[in-house]
Amino acid sequence: MSPTPERSRPAGRSPLKANIENINTGAQAAPPVQVAPAPEPQAPPTPPAAASDETKSVTVKLSGSVIGKAKSAVLQTSGKPGGHRSFAGLVQAAVEREVQRLAEEFNDGQPYESHQGEFRRGRPFS
Repeated sequence: MSPTPERSRPAGRSPLKANIENINTGAQAAPPVQVAPAPEPQAPPTPPAAASDETKSVTVKLSGSVIGKAKSAVLQTSGKPGGHRSFAGLVQAAVEREVQRLAEEFNDGQPYESHQGEFRRGRPFS
């Protein structure tokens, strides 16, 4: 068996050199303008549990109309305050709000503990 040849990067031996030319547009340079720094945008507070959690993939089935409406909502609100930048972000926020609502209604306002097991598979009993 012969040894595998070592690969080299072609960029290291390229004979091409950048040629940068000054462009004279005939315009006079304007004096520098003093601009006040823009205030830093305040990010919405992130729940402490969500900040340290790792993300995992989950497969769910949703109706086509709900998916279409959700995608439209993300596209139309992604740059606005309170909007979501991704479909996953919208789903994450919606699930968090619903879990909080369920905890307030059915668990005396106490947050649910994280379930570590799996759901029963197969058809439901009823």
